[in-house]
Order: sequence, then C-alpha cells, then structure tokens
Amino acid sequence: MEKPWKVIFHNSFNGEPMPFNDLGWPELDNPELAATEFQIYNRWLADFCSVAPERLIGLAHIPLWGLETAIDEVRWAAAHGLRAVNFPSARPHWKQYNDTHWDPLWAAVQETGLVLATHAGAATDPAVMEVNGTPLLLIEAGGAYNRRAVARMIL
Repeated sequence: MEKPWKVIFHNSFNGEPMPFNDLGWPELDNPELAATEFQIYNRWLADFCSVAPERLIGLAHIPLWGLETAIDEVRWAAAHGLRAVNFPSARPHWKQYNDTHWDPLWAAVQETGLVLATHAGAATDPAVMEVNGTPLLLIEAGGAYNRRAVARMIL
C-alpha cells in the first residue's frame, strides 16, 4: 500500500519548531536573525523531505519583510526539493499583496514552479487603508483574516 503524502507546514500540529521562536512568526526587532531562523528551518526541512521526496511535501518559510531575501529563499527552496511556499496573510506593516511591490516575488514563485499555500492558522487583524476597505475586508476574509492572502491577489 502506498503511503500518503504529508504536507509539512512550520510549527503546526506536526510539531516542527522554528529556531529562536516557538510561534512561527518572528518579532521583527531583529530582521536578520529572523531571516536566519527561516533559513535554518528551510534547510532542515529540505534535508528531512529528501528521504522521501515523493511523499513529503515541505513548505518553505520565506522572510516577507525583505523582498530580495524572500526571493532568494524561494529560489533556494525550489533548488533543494521543497515544493511549496507557506503564503501567510499579510501583516499590518507589510504592503498588501495586490501592490506591485510583490510582482518580483510572484515572478520568482512562478519561475520556480512552487505552489503558494495558505495555512488555516492565525493571522493578524490588518489595518484597512483603502477607500471602501471595510466591505472589501468582509468579502475577502469573511471574518478569518488568514483567508485574505489569496483573495487579495485575485482582487
């Protein structure tokens, strides 16, 4: 009997810890350390998944507070066998995902063939800055802010 796939998100119910942080998302008072945290995790994850790449699907964690670093990590992840990117809801201090700021990241994800996957975990209550922002937020999120990422890209 074929063994089932296992999709591995960071610090989820699977129990994968993040270095320097047990909540999965770093505090950004030290963005370089936080980026290193993600790199350590991704390298461990690529090694872990390499023993059964046909069934272990690792999702890279990328430092979205630094666009160039995030793009580098996407390319590293693809080159080392990870198959997807953990695509979180935007945080209040980030640009919204429909901003052209993110276009180079979307291009890198498309170029590498990685999948963007949103985890059903926690997300923050984002500030809505646009005209008619509150109705848009209700359509996008339906009260669950972790749903905003994909809806924001579509809209």
